[in-house]
Amino acid sequence: MEKLYTHGVIGNMKLKNRWIMLAMHTGYANSDGTFSRRDFEFYKRRACGGMAAITLVGAVSEIGARHGMHRLDNEKYDEGLRKVCDIIHEGDCKVIMQLYHAGRNNTDVLHLGPPMAPSPIASPIYKVDPKEMVEDDIIQTIRDFADAAVRCKKNGVDCVEVSASVGYLLSEFLSPRTNLRTDIWGGDDKKRMRFPTEVLKAIRNAVGPEFPIIIKISGGDMLGGYNNDYMAKFLNQLPSGTVNGVTVTGGWHEAPVPQISYHVSPGGFSYLAGEIKEKTGLTVIACNRINSPQIAEEQLQKGDCDFVGAARPFLADPDFVNKSRQGIPYNRCQACNRGCIENALKKNDVCCVFNPEAGREYFRSAKTPPQKILIVGAGPVGLQAAKTAGERGNFVTIITDDSRLGGKLHIADKAPYKQMFSTFADYLEYEIRKNNVTILTGMPISEEIIKSENPDFIIFASGASPVMPEVCKESQMPCVSAEQILSGRVKCPYQNIVIIGGGSVGLETAEFLGEKYGKKGITVVEMQPKAGKELGGLKWIMMKHLKELGVRIVTSAEVSEISHNKVFLTIQGEKHEKEKEEIYADMIVYAVGYKPNGTLGLRSYLEKENIPYVTIGDAGRTKDLLEGLADAYITAENI
Repeated sequence: MEKLYTHGVIGNMKLKNRWIMLAMHTGYANSDGTFSRRDFEFYKRRACGGMAAITLVGAVSEIGARHGMHRLDNEKYDEGLRKVCDIIHEGDCKVIMQLYHAGRNNTDVLHLGPPMAPSPIASPIYKVDPKEMVEDDIIQTIRDFADAAVRCKKNGVDCVEVSASVGYLLSEFLSPRTNLRTDIWGGDDKKRMRFPTEVLKAIRNAVGPEFPIIIKISGGDMLGGYNNDYMAKFLNQLPSGTVNGVTVTGGWHEAPVPQISYHVSPGGFSYLAGEIKEKTGLTVIACNRINSPQIAEEQLQKGDCDFVGAARPFLADPDFVNKSRQGIPYNRCQACNRGCIENALKKNDVCCVFNPEAGREYFRSAKTPPQKILIVGAGPVGLQAAKTAGERGNFVTIITDDSRLGGKLHIADKAPYKQMFSTFADYLEYEIRKNNVTILTGMPISEEIIKSENPDFIIFASGASPVMPEVCKESQMPCVSAEQILSGRVKCPYQNIVIIGGGSVGLETAEFLGEKYGKKGITVVEMQPKAGKELGGLKWIMMKHLKELGVRIVTSAEVSEISHNKVFLTIQGEKHEKEKEEIYADMIVYAVGYKPNGTLGLRSYLEKENIPYVTIGDAGRTKDLLEGLADAYITAENI
């Protein structure tokens, strides 16, 4: 890594390498916007992780602050700000504070009135009509940004980053789609640039010529409002010395283009950073899906950027930089968006599906005397339990009847775009071996094994098995589970396939079959009025892809009969009438849910022998991976 681990500068801020942890809306602040103990432990855990700088985020005013966000508009925030800066500096890490105003995207402070924006155009995400800012609002907001920057400088922050990206207030002024003003603050390119320009000038005047200032921009809104050329023009018209660098991200949150999910190739938007660097000559931080040292080094070598920014990789593994530099397996961000972006947009506290410790650093329980713990099942939930229990000094054995560790991760990674999911199994295996966990593979659990192991406690993480619909049990047509298809245990030579179940598994199976075999006769049948409900913000991406693959989705329907090569559907009409339909098919694939495996028939024995046990994850009740891994972590933490 010739460039990634070399020193660099932004203005007069010296950085030990080229990794910068970007801002995350964690939701951990106290209700009054002060830093919480949860914040301190979260950033303390990351400050020693090897990155050169950590970016915090703070709202410049109450009307600009979203749920769980830190504030910078009052002296009562000074103490916590100083403390978090001291904590991060102790880890040989610089502090950048992003100065933030949500603009029309703020629906968290409606008790103060509607959110503010350049024009009264509602966000398509939050659908609340904003107030058009009057002159006094604009002047006050400029002052708010400058005052916040002074507060940061006074309390130990090394650099400020001004948020003008992804659809927040400053970017709303830049776009002709959201700025319809005809006064001095809008009407043509120059006037639309005026507000963010005045904000930056006011900050520079307030903090002086030596204090580093970064601006964060979207390379384009990807909505047809502005593009990268426009943003280069904006940066070039700033007075010399106004900013020392620019962070370049992709489009706005509402853009109809995937931004940071696993559908985006690693480093997929770094070309935007490269264009800005070429056209402006500024120091540039590239971001979006830079989740490995190899991708980071590649962007630096190409000259697309001077620094690389990442947020979620540090949520997934706070030691990401140190581990990757040393060649040690790290917990790779899977870009699933489930615990981070999804939660932030829904005003929930941020967490990580694949790192249940994230956000729980403060809640770690005191260590207890070591125990002998037997974990049954070596899927992701069992492995997570073994990792946590092993880290706490217990004597841990994990047993599985499978030939390898990882369980359903080796099925999930067959779905399109999820090829990296199995790296989580590799990471967990490394971690449990490091903690001297005994691993028994290819060995079903039994009373004899329990007797020989003589555990103090048993954790059943035995997972769940696919449920076969009743209508399939006497079918003359081949009927297989989605798991059998995705795992490759069953091949699919047929052209016409009906998938029963339109949840995430059924839709991913349709996507898999459409991509792998080019099937044109795939029909997904879902009982609910809408398919893919649990996909959240990724649903629109999958639905678009399925449509491109020619997959048909029938909702409010169930398979009432299967006869030879015909599948009979009963469809609930909009006026509650029932319609019938026949579909020609060669194969049925079912994805209608799972049945917990529980204690694998050993409950009576365990109770007779008075052996304490617990079931976690799908073994207890069917859960998604986020809930299952959290269940494993919390259980192993508290044994």
